[in-house]
Amino acid sequence: MRIPLAAMFLLSISVAVGAERPEFVGYLSDHNGRLFIVYDGSAKECSVWMKLGQSWHGLTLIAFDPRDELLTVRDGAVAFQLSLRDPKVAAPSSVVLATSGTVRSEDGTVSYGPETKLRLRNNLISSPTGIMVTDRDQKIISGDVVIERPNGTVLKVTNGVVRVNGNQTSITGDSIESTTPGPASPHP
Repeated sequence: MRIPLAAMFLLSISVAVGAERPEFVGYLSDHNGRLFIVYDGSAKECSVWMKLGQSWHGLTLIAFDPRDELLTVRDGAVAFQLSLRDPKVAAPSSVVLATSGTVRSEDGTVSYGPETKLRLRNNLISSPTGIMVTDRDQKIISGDVVIERPNGTVLKVTNGVVRVNGNQTSITGDSIESTTPGPASPHP
C-alpha cells in the first residue's frame, strides 16, 4: 500500500504534537504532609489537591524533591519529572479580581494568601484554609473555598474546583455545604 508523501507528513505532525505535557502547578505543606496540584493542558483541567501515590487523569504522583521543587509522576510505564512553574503575570482575560490579600503569580498559575478575597461577578470567594489557586486566565479556581453570594447564601467547598466558561460557572468538590441566612429574629 502506498501512502502519499503529504499524508505521511500530516501523520507525522499529528503524532509529534500529541497530548500536552502535564504541568506542576503548586504544592503546600502542612501537618498532614504535602499536597500537590497538576494541570492537564489537553483537558484544560486542574486537579484537586493530591498526595503522593494518588492518581488523576492517568498520572500518578510518585516522588517530590523539595530542594529543586521537582515532582516525579508516572504516566503508564513512563516516569518523568515536572518542575514547578516559573513566575508569570496573569493574562488580562481574567474574570476574577482580587479585592484584598496577597497574590503570587507563577507560570500559568496564580496563588493567593490566606487572607485573600476574590470577586467573581457578584460573589466573594475566599479560602478558610488559605489554599486557593487559579489558572493563568483565572477561569479555574481550585482549593478549599468559601463562596459568599449577594443573597447571603454561603457555599463551603472542600477540594473545590470552580470553572468559569463565559456566563456559566460550575462548582465541584469533595463536599459542598450550603447555608442560607434565615429571617432576622426580633430583638427583645
